[in-house]
Amino acid sequence: MELVDSAPLESGHFCNIQIDRDNEPIIAHYHAPTKNLMISKHSAQGWQSSFPIPESGEYGLGYWPSMDVAADGTVRVFSSSWYNKETSGYYDLNLYRTERSPSGQWNN
Repeated sequence: MELVDSAPLESGHFCNIQIDRDNEPIIAHYHAPTKNLMISKHSAQGWQSSFPIPESGEYGLGYWPSMDVAADGTVRVFSSSWYNKETSGYYDLNLYRTERSPSGQWNN
C-alpha cells in the first residue's frame, strides 16, 4: 500500500483510477483542502499530483470524476462542481472537461 496524497483524510474522495499508456496508475479525485479536482499520477519517482482546472465552485470541483486514457496517451477527465441554494441562493451543477496531452500539458 502506498500513500498518494499527504492529506489522506481530506483527499481521495470520489476517485476514479485508470492505467496510462506507461502502465502506471493515474487517479482523478476530489481534494477537500483546496476544494478542487486533483490528478495523481504514479511514475518511477513516486506520485506526482496536480490541479488541472484552476477554479472551483463554492463547494468544490472534483465530484464524481470520470477518466479515460486514449491509445496515444491523452488523458480526458470529466468532473462536476456544485453550489448550495442555502448559501448561494441557487443550486447549480456544472460539468467540466479537461485533457492532458501525451506531452503532459493540461488543456481546459
